[in-house]
Amino acid sequence: MSSIVFQKQDLESLLNHHINILKRFTNENESQHFL
Repeated sequence: MSSIVFQKQDLESLLNHHINILKRFTNENESQHFL
């Protein structure tokens, strides 16, 4: 179970990574909203 523990830093960087992908994705598809 201890292998699933995330460092706060890793979690934030992972979140930022997905946010950047989402931003780029929504920018390419302005007419459609997936959120």
